[in-house]
Amino acid sequence: MDDLRTVMKTLGFKPKHLTSIFSLLVTILLGNLQFGEADHSDVSAHISNTQVLDHVARLLGISSEDLSLTLTNKTSYVRKDLYMSLLNAEQSVSA
Repeated sequence: MDDLRTVMKTLGFKPKHLTSIFSLLVTILLGNLQFGEADHSDVSAHISNTQVLDHVARLLGISSEDLSLTLTNKTSYVRKDLYMSLLNAEQSVSA
């Protein structure tokens, strides 16, 4: 990765361009995540391929647990109250 960054800088890529390129790559990697259905009705979907999840989370600079929670749950504010909805696999994919 360091070699790639060095080469890109040598070719004239600016730091903001590198950030944009790597953000795009992370977005593509998010599309590779696979969601499985929960075993119980009171549990949200889960991510089947945790290696991809770990890689994407590392590139984003956040924990895998936080990313997984964000992708499999929906948080809403209703009248100043915070509600968390559990998403099934199909809902997680579209989110």
